[in-house]
Amino acid sequence: MQIPMDESAKILPLQRLSPQRFETPASRHLVRTKADYYRLLQSVRTQDTWEEWILYMLTAVEETSVEAIAIIQAVKNALMETKRNIRAAYKFFYVGFRT
Repeated sequence: MQIPMDESAKILPLQRLSPQRFETPASRHLVRTKADYYRLLQSVRTQDTWEEWILYMLTAVEETSVEAIAIIQAVKNALMETKRNIRAAYKFFYVGFRT
């Protein structure tokens, strides 16, 4: 049995697939270098220049990785700072339970 859908229900899945909802560091890099992306993609289509395309994508992966590492380190630092603040404010909780 198929459930009837009104017009708003048909549009909702398209909103979920909007590029803004799935923006990742990799897609941000591609957006920042959009002209190069399309130029190199067209060059692959017309001139079979795969090496340049692969190098471009590898650079995107490298830059994305560096950004991801920086984000992870910032989160780790914030977590450790929060942990220190909690321990300083609530020493009674950790008496005898330090690891």
